[in-house]
Amino acid sequence: MKYTKIFALTLGVLSLTACSDKEEFNTATDVTVEMASSELSVKENGGTVNIPLKLNGKANGPVKVQVQVAGCGEIPAVPYLENNGEWSGNYIVTSESLNIPEGETSVNVEIRMLDDIEETGDRTFSVTIISCEGATIGNIASTIVTVEDNESLPIYDLIQGDWTMSYIDRDGANKTANFTITGYAEGTEEYNDGMLEFGGIAADLFGTDEIWVPMYLVEDDPDSEKPYVVVPTPQPFGYYDATNYVWLCGSTAPISGYGDLANQCMLIGEFDKATQTITFETTAKMWYVVASFDFSSVLGNVGTFENMVMSR
Repeated sequence: MKYTKIFALTLGVLSLTACSDKEEFNTATDVTVEMASSELSVKENGGTVNIPLKLNGKANGPVKVQVQVAGCGEIPAVPYLENNGEWSGNYIVTSESLNIPEGETSVNVEIRMLDDIEETGDRTFSVTIISCEGATIGNIASTIVTVEDNESLPIYDLIQGDWTMSYIDRDGANKTANFTITGYAEGTEEYNDGMLEFGGIAADLFGTDEIWVPMYLVEDDPDSEKPYVVVPTPQPFGYYDATNYVWLCGSTAPISGYGDLANQCMLIGEFDKATQTITFETTAKMWYVVASFDFSSVLGNVGTFENMVMSR
């Protein structure tokens, strides 16, 4: 997988709000800080996860907590670090120094999970409170986190996570964009239907929160041994103004005008587990179009993707 050195260094310098050296810490007695649970499971492709700590008792000032994150167990998880010019690892910790302001009763250790795309078995690491200022350490000083190896999980779980799409834009330039695929809990109707959610790029185009559209996983393709994903289009996913929507549209054939994008089209991509890629049909195009609900009025095309290949 391709993670950049800049990405790792940027996350490494981020920190949650910390107390200054001159700040007065809690002086009330019987105030403790402990992990919210002794065990926790997360998915390898789960993105950013929060490991909670809780404060017990009534504090009259802030409490500062120092934790330590380290691999443990038979298959230890390892931090994302550089070794001889190569970057690799399973997690990045935003900060190991945390502040619980007065009036708050919990804080999270924020950890970003990284998918190593190898079938290694479940890895483990510990998050341990090693010191407190303004409180004492409670009964649960450590949480053992099990990182579920998604390569051994069903395809539905494996395909979820962060992806980078390479594509050609409307000007013929080679570009990349970041997308995320998320799923539903086992046992839900969406899970049984193979329904996923696909999004991310809309936030970059329109300056809004991430917007998601449905994607379906199909594993019974009679013409291929490999499963594939389907993105049904057109789909409105946001308001542009009082009368126009932003649409995700698709096409697998030449179009004579924007009206053609109102026709139903299924964008199909084949998922290759071995290479961890999703390759869409060579004729498939994805469009972001601003238009009225019935496509009687089209303001324009704000993004075009073709020759689409997604990779980890």
